[in-house]
Amino acid sequence: MKRFILLFSIFGILLTGNSYADDDDYNICATNANGAILVEQNNSDHHSFALASSPTDFTVVMGDNANQGGMCEVTPDNYKFTIFKMGLCKENPWTGFDDNANNTKTADLSTCTDIFDVSAGKEVNLTPGSEVNLLDDGVILPIGSFPYIYALLDNAIQVKHIQEFAVAPGADDFIINGYDTGDESSGGKFCYTGLDDNGDKFVMAKSNDRSFGTFTTLRGGTYKLPEHYNGDNAKAKFHCGTEAEANAANDFFVTLMNSMGDEMTTGNDGSNPGAATGRTAANFRNASENSRGFHKQFPTIAQYYYLFNANDSIATSPATVEKILFIQDDTSNIINITEDTTAFKLNFKTNNAVEIGIFESITTQTRLQATEMQANSIFVNIQTKTRKSGDTFN
Repeated sequence: MKRFILLFSIFGILLTGNSYADDDDYNICATNANGAILVEQNNSDHHSFALASSPTDFTVVMGDNANQGGMCEVTPDNYKFTIFKMGLCKENPWTGFDDNANNTKTADLSTCTDIFDVSAGKEVNLTPGSEVNLLDDGVILPIGSFPYIYALLDNAIQVKHIQEFAVAPGADDFIINGYDTGDESSGGKFCYTGLDDNGDKFVMAKSNDRSFGTFTTLRGGTYKLPEHYNGDNAKAKFHCGTEAEANAANDFFVTLMNSMGDEMTTGNDGSNPGAATGRTAANFRNASENSRGFHKQFPTIAQYYYLFNANDSIATSPATVEKILFIQDDTSNIINITEDTTAFKLNFKTNNAVEIGIFESITTQTRLQATEMQANSIFVNIQTKTRKSGDTFN
């Protein structure tokens, strides 16, 4: 016979934006005392950023291509997502997948207990160190141990952020050119997420998909796929200007998790400044797993993902993906619910949760250009509170 316990909403289930990971295994760029990323721009190379661990070595590059500028990972001012379901599981819901574009395997949630289930979803905006109460009412949980947690999320992750850049000691002055459809010389040292000239949010697909042929939008036209980036201001994905401009026009940017496979767009690389030349639909994947140890900072964590349609069935096309089922297995963070449990806290790692890409022209090394932003992978840590621990989460 199962025993249950009611966790009252006076304690609630809290979602927090915590910085509980170190900088190891992230592209953390060197900054000044105010948190502005240092820039050393000159005419002899294509990289102007240094890692915090080597603050005088300005050789950070974007990916494997030293001729595309640099990339820094930062903590966003706002990290927003919509959650539909969350549950604790006694067995792993992951059932595997067929490694092709037609996988039909999906999660088995039969051993899971839902602790949150809202069909319309609940929007959560996390800021560093913030806490958000997920529940409006209490929740009934069975007493026991739960090694697995799952969450059903909207596949559109939204980020709102302002990032300052500063001249490195002894370096020349600079500006970063941001999005602008009319003035190729506009820019500044404050780069920020904002809307385009049509009032639409900028969008990047995690699979790096680009607009090609009739494949120009996702989610029924809700989100426009970006065009191939060719170094022009009109193709940039965030703005740069003065601090006042950043504060006035700051808005959300969208990262869509629409495929877990290789990039489908062809001709989309730094050596080809033109438009995309095609798409490889066979590269689509609606599931993925990251084995334990995939991230140096979280050696005990394994993660699994399924991409769903709006009706919570496995998606068969990147154009129909609307939700992501996220599963985490952390051997050092097993959830134990006892008669003394009064609440638990779900910590999302939001530090270093956004990549900022700055392009540096191959032919004009003195020009820095806003390229794109991408939301990083989700990591979760759970803490419980008991009557004995009082107000302290363990």
